[in-house]
Amino acid sequence: MFNDYITAQIETFQKRMDACIMLFHYRMMNHPVKAEPAALMSVTCWVSGQEYNIEDVAIIGKPNDYQFEIIPKNENNLQNIIGGIAEVHPEFKLDVQTKKDHNDEDEHHLIYTMPPVNKERHDALVQVTNTFYEECKVRLEEEHTKYLDEIVNIFIDKPEDGNEAKEAIDQEYDDYKENAEKLRDAKLQEIEEGYLRYQEEGNAEEIDKQNHDVQFSMKFNTK
Repeated sequence: MFNDYITAQIETFQKRMDACIMLFHYRMMNHPVKAEPAALMSVTCWVSGQEYNIEDVAIIGKPNDYQFEIIPKNENNLQNIIGGIAEVHPEFKLDVQTKKDHNDEDEHHLIYTMPPVNKERHDALVQVTNTFYEECKVRLEEEHTKYLDEIVNIFIDKPEDGNEAKEAIDQEYDDYKENAEKLRDAKLQEIEEGYLRYQEEGNAEEIDKQNHDVQFSMKFNTK
């Protein structure tokens, strides 16, 4: 059990590590395979000369893992919302649908579909994920090295406490490195699943086309 001062130093170190991990996670979420709400965190909309976060001007839903459904809170802001999302995520495919609200009046629903993970996008996502991971590892190592130097000065008059704090911080560092690796692996797995889904859908479309061609040929061959 650590004394309060050592515990305080460990908590300070954890906050630094948390910031590195959060940045890594946020950057990956901005390159989504599935419809991740975090991908919309950086989207803002200008309304009447004032900038708003998208959740302030729209209701955000997720009908499935690969789509957002966004309903403007005010129909007058429709184009502002479309423009804000297009600026951050031009790769999202937009379908504007008109539905009836509870007053039986028309309202617009913006259906955004995540782009398919074809071979080109698969390779790009793998590359950017690995790049973000390597950059996260560098940040973690830099913060670890920097804080160990600080620990020496903090506990200069209490070397035993300093050694205890160093061992605890080393363990925390190892845990955060493992966490970053798990996040990377989970993202890479998500990319592979998206690529497999794309391939399966492509095969299904090809089978449908082949069946159509066969039926078309049979139709004329019976004459």
